Amino acid sequence: MLLNALTQLDAVPRVTEADLRDVSDAKEEVLRRWDARLTAIFEEYQTRPQRLRPLRAAMEGRKLLLDGDVLISLQLKQ
Repeated sequence: MLLNALTQLDAVPRVTEADLRDVSDAKEEVLRRWDARLTAIFEEYQTRPQRLRPLRAAMEGRKLLLDGDVLISLQLKQ
């Protein structure tokens, strides 16, 4: 439908909902696999907190930069 809206009428064949395959069964399988994958990722990081240190340091550094930018903008407004 998006394809139909973005192109000229004679450029592509019309696509209807009936033309699309039902993927509800695949959706459930993908969600189940993602749930298992996220559980494995969180378990990995719970057992190895040292892997989070560089990420945390980078996030804290970005926050300091943002806080500094906010202070500068507040000073310029005054």
